[in-house]
Amino acid sequence: MVVPIPDDVNAVAQSPTYIWKLKYDFNYEGESLQEHCGKLMEHTDEHWGTGSALETGASFSTVHNQEQAPHHWEINEDFLIWLQAKIHPIWLNWGYAACMPVPTRSWVNVHKRSGRTMEHYHNNTPLVASCYLKVPQGSGHFEYRDPLEYHRWGTPGEPQIDLWNEVPVETGDILIFPGWLKHRTQVNQVDEDRVCMTINYGCADY
Repeated sequence: MVVPIPDDVNAVAQSPTYIWKLKYDFNYEGESLQEHCGKLMEHTDEHWGTGSALETGASFSTVHNQEQAPHHWEINEDFLIWLQAKIHPIWLNWGYAACMPVPTRSWVNVHKRSGRTMEHYHNNTPLVASCYLKVPQGSGHFEYRDPLEYHRWGTPGEPQIDLWNEVPVETGDILIFPGWLKHRTQVNQVDEDRVCMTINYGCADY
């Protein structure tokens, strides 16, 4: 239940914001991006297997295949240039060192019905971009764990505190968040695939 706040009680803006949402027309099925993802999954399956320890149900990840990582693809050049202009202000907003953020790793996750990615964070990664290439209705959303969870214990209503927060996503959405933020996906409950391309960013000066 949402309780209205009296008009004479004013919120104090908090900074920084840890999750930002952008929108981009990937034209996943209309261009050859879908074909690139398919070839990447075939190559990954042949050399590294079908996923990672974080994937459950009918899911597939190319995270171990960095030889053909998506941030190296020519088809993604225009997108990465566009994204660079968006993430740099976010990088500075978080108080990070004034350097150039650059892609360090990238991969594609495909979740079929029953597939999901479990709770995790991205070690040694200042910034993550989760790019939703295809999100059929009912295929699940993004969830993040409350970063203040340990500070909330002992507060009134403690047993009712929900530490997981849902961020609805749809095709074309991009979520930008720090790598330390614990997150997971919801279970895909439909027969169509949910496809997400993830890019880790680091500082070029490292």
